[in-house]
Amino acid sequence: MRQDAGWKYCVTGRDEMNVRVNIVNAARETAGMKAKIEAILARLKIVMRNNRLALLMDMRRNCPKQTGNTAKSIRTVASDGGLTFTVVSDNPNVERLEFGTAPHWIFPRFKKALYWVGALYPVKKVFHPGTRARPFIMPAVNRFTAKVLADIERVFRGV
Repeated sequence: MRQDAGWKYCVTGRDEMNVRVNIVNAARETAGMKAKIEAILARLKIVMRNNRLALLMDMRRNCPKQTGNTAKSIRTVASDGGLTFTVVSDNPNVERLEFGTAPHWIFPRFKKALYWVGALYPVKKVFHPGTRARPFIMPAVNRFTAKVLADIERVFRGV
């Protein structure tokens, strides 16, 4: 009978290519380990849910607002049983706000010319100088990364 890292085992037979190992009291020990793993997973899910909601609120709070539709469109989708999540939005303005836009020409899509209140006359194209980036997603992620890692470490230290 040998003992290695708390496991008792004995080698019962040895062929040229096969080694059979019988682990003594493995069922009792694995049941205890399974309970610990399930407790850790339950705590991790709670930690991730709390951090996911806090991150979402931070992004919505710091989102540049004109109508509020962009902030409302941001949501998080949990996966892997709540252990991971993804930030998603179906609003195209999110990307434009986060990364800005390069200078570009604007052409009419449905008419022959562009006109707006204050313009002297209709024009065939307009040069847009671009917009500066006003990031709010990555700064929030960067702020929360250290907190999430500290919370996860706290879960594992509490084992």
